[in-house]
Amino acid sequence: MKRFTFYRLIWLLAITSIANVSISFSQSVRDSPNNDYSSSAPPDQVIPYIVEWGSLSAAGCSYEWKAWNSINAVDGIGIPAGNGFSYRWKNINANAKIEVKTTGCSSSGSNKTMTYEVPIRYLGSIGQISVNGSLSEPATIGCGVQTVTFTVPAVTNATNYYWNSSLSGWTYISGQGTTTLTMQSNGGGTGTIKVTATRSDASNVESESSPRTVNRPAPSLSSISQTGAYMLCNSSSSLNLSATGTSADSYVYTPWGGVKINGSTSPVTSSSPVTITATAWGYVIVNAYSSGCGTTSSNSQTLQINYGQITNAIQWLFDAGSNMWQCSNAGIPGATFTWSLVSGSATLVPNINDCYVTTTGGATVEVTASVPGCGTSSAVQYYIPPAGSFLMTYPNPTKDVLTIEFKTVEVKESLPASISLYSESSTRLVKTISVKDVAEKNTFRDGNKIELGVSDLPRGIYYLHINPNDKQKQEIQKVRIRLD
Repeated sequence: MKRFTFYRLIWLLAITSIANVSISFSQSVRDSPNNDYSSSAPPDQVIPYIVEWGSLSAAGCSYEWKAWNSINAVDGIGIPAGNGFSYRWKNINANAKIEVKTTGCSSSGSNKTMTYEVPIRYLGSIGQISVNGSLSEPATIGCGVQTVTFTVPAVTNATNYYWNSSLSGWTYISGQGTTTLTMQSNGGGTGTIKVTATRSDASNVESESSPRTVNRPAPSLSSISQTGAYMLCNSSSSLNLSATGTSADSYVYTPWGGVKINGSTSPVTSSSPVTITATAWGYVIVNAYSSGCGTTSSNSQTLQINYGQITNAIQWLFDAGSNMWQCSNAGIPGATFTWSLVSGSATLVPNINDCYVTTTGGATVEVTASVPGCGTSSAVQYYIPPAGSFLMTYPNPTKDVLTIEFKTVEVKESLPASISLYSESSTRLVKTISVKDVAEKNTFRDGNKIELGVSDLPRGIYYLHINPNDKQKQEIQKVRIRLD
């Protein structure tokens, strides 16, 4: 093959080693052992070029390099350099063009203007990802497991498409490497997805899409059928409660206090109206729920349930010197309370849902409530013991027998239900006596005493618990006992 005798421009690629590709500015091409860019040039990659001399002399030559569509040179503006220069080409659908002009050469025949031009390996821009055919942002996918298709328009000259997803719990089905990806959603996972297009013969260039956000419709509570507060007159009264919301297929009703939902004190999830009942004052908290997404709404509504019966009745010794007891209950909104003496002798000082009762010989006090819309509640009675300690324990310390002596046993309602003995060291119950059984069988010793054998117990400290009966509104009283 005839060898040309004028300048040649050599294109060198240096990545891990310089690729020697000699390209003559005539029409001759000599391939390198590693690469051949004589037919096209990859964009955004450093490519060194040199002028290769044949038989002509390069003595005294000056070089001016010009390029078009280069990242590191202005189109058509000459750059003085030696016989070599490196260019990086733009990622555009055009040609990589070089012009080299030599002047001042010792040999006039060496003064040349040479050009070199090849197509750039262009990779087109990527478009927006569609989700199930929609470009709406963000994309909203219904809850539950379903098949979802993501598509991006074909990119000019792209040979591969890499999809990258942060969609929690989703799985790939098919389409990785192509313009269409199919995935399977989980119950309610959200996140983003994007795709990167590449060209196999231009490793330094890629086209990445904007990430698409995929949301799942969060359930939201709109309203409940009853708001504010609602009065249930007694345990037989009920209220049907329903709710509405968006992106919800059911609703969570959570009871609090003395409220029940469909007869349960635990939360109830239902797509149908629920039945509210109560045995005391409380609340119902309602949230929307999506079974497909497995999520509960962040917003809720609360319905207060008032109860038209007297609850939480309790009494305690207010003043031991005068034997004044405070009788109280939870109260009822809007109610008027009536306190009265049922038996015995006492002075009553009512104060709405409280009453201060002073007695010497003991008394029974009753309270009712007049509730708007419900009428008069059931009566609740308080049993007030006589003045002074109503029982004594002796001897203390003791060895074999502990005696519990009651001041009076004539008013059975004033007696405790039982007496229990607990070990201080183990906190375990070691003995118990039913005062109720003793009273019913009238087996008191000396008419008003109970004896508790303790000789079989280890010596130490014990606590005697005086447990009130169901009608008493008292707390458990405790007496410290020592066994020697």
